Amino acid sequence: MARSYKTKTTISLDKDGRIPPAYRKYVNYNMNPIELNLDYFGVHIKSNLKEIKRKYEALTISIRAIVAKRDKILDTIVNTETSPRSRYNRLLNKPNKTEEEHEQLYFSLIELEDKYNDLIPLERDLRDSFRLKRARFPKGLISFVYEELGEEMPKEDF
Repeated sequence: MARSYKTKTTISLDKDGRIPPAYRKYVNYNMNPIELNLDYFGVHIKSNLKEIKRKYEALTISIRAIVAKRDKILDTIVNTETSPRSRYNRLLNKPNKTEEEHEQLYFSLIELEDKYNDLIPLERDLRDSFRLKRARFPKGLISFVYEELGEEMPKEDF
């Protein structure tokens, strides 16, 4: 039996030891490492190496975009919660609030919680992208591809 951590869902495997058909549509079957193709003489095909490099760089750019979105939302949250001039902080720290100010504070809280909720799918996408990158592009394979193409492997800044 496989057990999911967060949802506490128990999935029973069928008699072949596979996941039931209802859950198979969620399985990512594309997480095998990319294969290097050789020509007739045993030399690596340049177009294959370039395609691998292009796919690796596309995934890296996608990860950078997700990280940038996440950082932007986190900056907004931190500024809202820590800035003494923000409407949220002014209303939160005010001792005697009117009914209208309570409503404004409530809407500020809702906006803040919406931003926290926006982080959840971004974090999931980021984890999935990192898993895909580790599974499809092992470090040794990518360094070999860049070495064969005569290029320097870019540094990862995330």
